[in-house]
Amino acid sequence: MGVPIAGFFLSSLAFADDVVLLALSASSLNHLFAIVHSHSIRWRYTVNVSKCAVAAFGSRAQVAAARSNLFVLGRSSVPFDPDYVYLGIEASALNGQAKNLVHRRVQAARSRHPLLSGSLGARFGGIPIILSIHLWQVLIRPSLEWGAETIPLPQYLKSQLDACLGSFLRSVVGADSFTSSKFLLFELGLQSLSSRREELQLRFFRHLCTSSSSLVSSIFRYRCAQVRGAGASRSLCRHYHDLLQKYDLLHVWLSLPRDPADVLWNQWDSRVHKLVLREDLPVRAAALSSRPLLSIFCSLKPLDKRCFPSYLRRHGLGQWVKLRLRSASLQLLSFLGSHTRPPLSPAHLSCRLCGVGLEDVNHFICICPSLSSERESFISALRNDAPLSLLPGFSPLFDLLSLWAPLSCVPLLLESVEDPCDKRPRNSSQRAVLISALEPHVLRFLSSIWLRRAGLLGRIPSIDVHGDRLSTTVLLHDGRCRSFAVGLPP
Repeated sequence: MGVPIAGFFLSSLAFADDVVLLALSASSLNHLFAIVHSHSIRWRYTVNVSKCAVAAFGSRAQVAAARSNLFVLGRSSVPFDPDYVYLGIEASALNGQAKNLVHRRVQAARSRHPLLSGSLGARFGGIPIILSIHLWQVLIRPSLEWGAETIPLPQYLKSQLDACLGSFLRSVVGADSFTSSKFLLFELGLQSLSSRREELQLRFFRHLCTSSSSLVSSIFRYRCAQVRGAGASRSLCRHYHDLLQKYDLLHVWLSLPRDPADVLWNQWDSRVHKLVLREDLPVRAAALSSRPLLSIFCSLKPLDKRCFPSYLRRHGLGQWVKLRLRSASLQLLSFLGSHTRPPLSPAHLSCRLCGVGLEDVNHFICICPSLSSERESFISALRNDAPLSLLPGFSPLFDLLSLWAPLSCVPLLLESVEDPCDKRPRNSSQRAVLISALEPHVLRFLSSIWLRRAGLLGRIPSIDVHGDRLSTTVLLHDGRCRSFAVGLPP
């Protein structure tokens, strides 16, 4: 009885009080059901058929043929359910069709995102961003990664998981869909979920190699041998082989060490983590660098390592404005005009405060005469900050800011101290100390010019719901606003 594999027949698998029966045909499975029923009568227990189901694995024709059979356990029929959920995983996902599993997990995760909105999101004085991310990693991410070690996904499903992470990050920082997910991953120093799945799979590969279970070890090594013989094209072991080849670890595949203390397993988890990041970061960095609007951010942010900017450790509107400026998604006319369909001509994007020149980041921060009083207050605050003025390097920096030259001033105001995420010491260089001391003044300045602009305009320019023309919106109680407006006249 059962399924022949690795030189023996496997008819059942047990986990706690659950049993999985395996058979090659409907008649064989019904025979196993009869054995279970006979055993239950002898030992005086009952089987809850309402929690049981039959699932078929194979081609579509084989699954359709299995569906047409009747399966009986005692006097009860066992339903056929190709999407039967066991231990939180649909049978279809194990059959190479994980769409329903991913969709269900993503929907559950998205429903919980508002509960973890951070300090830049719904509540400026609420949960700090780092705490929000940590809570997401321990409460929500495990659900999205459940079964990742044994369920390879096609690229479009990996993209759905990464999009779910991007949606959460936008909720945390109070951004909308115009803020790039790739930007947020880099800005917050996070790893993509698709790369984490590969890391988890490589880590689980080690557990299979060193398993103390004779059953697991026998089947695993039998399937690996089939892969070496150019067989088992749909086996999980084929996927592991391709992953090891991708990360130049085929020497491990060739030996499959059984001993957990083998030299090939030394610091395996940390080595795999570094290899996955080394592969993932350049791909995402290239995608980010190809976007001209993010050129300032790419010049400020180290794209070869994961790091967290110090300005996001603070609270208030200034942090939100700075993040939107760094992501090139603040509601300035140059940004809005490039996202309408079709894009608006420069003639429609002149600054509505002064009427002179395109309203872009440079104009907003350094040029617009309507915001000159805020610039003067900012320079005056720097001049009167005695501890700041005593720091090495302050004088040339102050002279540079006093000129309000966009090419040098804008990057300086948007710069932040980047602290590494991988347990390395924080940046304590002379410039880092100076930028950290300057940052509170910068955030207050950015908040003041944003609110001043809103006060002078009365309403904030935005994109209408159809996306083909400019409209207006209002500030929320905390100073933020949306990039698009619903039902508001221009």
